[in-house]
Amino acid sequence: GVMPLGGSRLRGPKVGEPGGEVADGFNPFWDFSGSQFRLMEVVKVGFLWPLAILALLGVVLELCVYVLCLRLVEATGKGLSEEELYARVRPLSRFFSSLCLQTAGWSLEFVDEHNYHEAVASGGPFICVGNHTTVWDMFAMSATVGPYITVARADLKTMPLVGTIGRAWHGIWVDRSKGKGNSELLKEAALRPGAGRTRGPVGMFPEGCITNGKCLCEFRRGGFVAGVPALPIRFEYDSGDVSPEWVLPHNTLMQVIRLILTPRKRFRATFLPLYKPGPEEVADPALYARNVQLVLARSLGIPASTKWSNRQSIEMQKTCIHVPDG
Repeated sequence: GVMPLGGSRLRGPKVGEPGGEVADGFNPFWDFSGSQFRLMEVVKVGFLWPLAILALLGVVLELCVYVLCLRLVEATGKGLSEEELYARVRPLSRFFSSLCLQTAGWSLEFVDEHNYHEAVASGGPFICVGNHTTVWDMFAMSATVGPYITVARADLKTMPLVGTIGRAWHGIWVDRSKGKGNSELLKEAALRPGAGRTRGPVGMFPEGCITNGKCLCEFRRGGFVAGVPALPIRFEYDSGDVSPEWVLPHNTLMQVIRLILTPRKRFRATFLPLYKPGPEEVADPALYARNVQLVLARSLGIPASTKWSNRQSIEMQKTCIHVPDG
């Protein structure tokens, strides 16, 4: 079943309820409950914030060690095959990503991993897709499947640690300002020999934006142009009364501190069965994207929106002043 949600998360109508298919009644890019402070939490943050900073420094240190390990593997593995290198990097990546999440206080659970192993055993390429609600999702995907071919904004390529890891994983850097050629890059990566077996699969969050988890935004079609099977992965976070969603309005540092200081946080990744597109879906990537969106949304118990997309999210981030009310 779906993980019980913390009290702070807003929910829209479920699939099958009025408005549940299109989710037109609310805006998925804000959650005002996430900014609410209770008196006891104010006291807790006031006294314990140094512990949160130490945890953050621990995550950064772990990432630095991970990057050094990647470089060591690269330096000592020049005579190894791609498959042998991947066999070294995958457990390393899963370990350090899981360690970072645990350092931040998350307990981890992985459900129905046999679906992933069956996808690998199928012998063909596949992509991994997940819902996107928090900045922890990057760690979550790696802790779940290991190194994956990332789809990320071009400006992240130069970011310390994140950029280094993305390059080591054969990342795809997308320049949204141009908006051309991205689908071909994704198609080439998804069809590359060994994807998902001797190197990581393409792993992406096809909404292209972070939401409050009330619905799945419209999936971008670029990752589905290749027509290869998709492995949906349901990411769920339970952090009690502190919202884990990375949406407006919140103070970034304060959000991190509050989350780290929240006890008994849980993360669960559930592998759904491999989705194999039919001829019509291969010919129509938009149809394919929509059908995978529906599968993941129904598993989460939330609507699959045809109204909201990352285009609205980008416009909101430009202003960060007026939040439309839906």
